[in-house]
Amino acid sequence: VMLLACLVTVVTGMSTQWYQPSLEPYVRTQFGMSPFQASLLFIIDGGTYALVTPIIGKLLDKGLDCRVVLVFGSGIICFGYLLLAPAPPFLFAPSLVQIGVGAGVHGVGMAMNFIGTLTLMTQESGRKSSDCEQIQGMVTSIWITCESLGGFIGAAAGGAAYDKLGWSSSCVMVAGCQTVVMVLVVSGWLAGIVSLYTNSKVYRKEEYKKL
Repeated sequence: VMLLACLVTVVTGMSTQWYQPSLEPYVRTQFGMSPFQASLLFIIDGGTYALVTPIIGKLLDKGLDCRVVLVFGSGIICFGYLLLAPAPPFLFAPSLVQIGVGAGVHGVGMAMNFIGTLTLMTQESGRKSSDCEQIQGMVTSIWITCESLGGFIGAAAGGAAYDKLGWSSSCVMVAGCQTVVMVLVVSGWLAGIVSLYTNSKVYRKEEYKKL
């Protein structure tokens, strides 16, 4: 579970920085925007992230499963990048509205994945150790490292992908990565359910033998 949470954090960190080196030259070439006008697009995902994060945190406090948040978060980031491209099923001419909406959608998924992974890692570490303060500090450090690593990979690979493949194809690459992560989260979740069910059957058999 911890390894899966780290992987989701790295891939989400990649998505946050992926278009940082390429969005400005893309909108300047495609729409003739000035560097200042292009810079305004960068506040959309961050603003959405800031608005959505407290809501997701509140829902997690109320008992929402972290894995559900991660599945939907990865799906939303995938959706956002397909919209940014634009790529199927969004077969329409590129526009500033499409870029803005795609960045906003990406911010929602980013908020879900980041708060979801941190909460999941904290919960899992709390189950395995009684020294909560020290373990939570270590978990937070690991989470920050994974996020920073993802950001580094995303900035480097995003710029290279834009140069080699162009804007649309580079966005589709991130959508593909998020799809893989979504499948892994669902698979891990199902494996956990099967394991829990198997263990419960074994326990019931042992109790029956004692009787």
